[in-house]
Amino acid sequence: MPNGPSASLPLHQPATRLLSALDLPDPDRKSAGTPTLLIVDDVPDNLRLLGHLLAQQGYRVRKSLSGVTALKSVRLYPPDLILLDILMPGMDGYAVCQ
Repeated sequence: MPNGPSASLPLHQPATRLLSALDLPDPDRKSAGTPTLLIVDDVPDNLRLLGHLLAQQGYRVRKSLSGVTALKSVRLYPPDLILLDILMPGMDGYAVCQ
């Protein structure tokens, strides 16, 4: 069984509870205690829905429609956490991770 802050959380827990258990640092954060998340998905409706849900929970949310733009965004301002779609046209999620 894995160790760490989220090891005791079952997989069926809401994403917001899992994310809040991470307690990720961000020294450049404008609002102390507010993690910045980057959501990468080629489906605009997915970006809107997930972005809205996470923003309601108090997260700072950035969005990207492609792996290429996500990498540019990460180089300019690294987020605390990236939620990355795997199946995308062009550069898929695995290529983004490399």
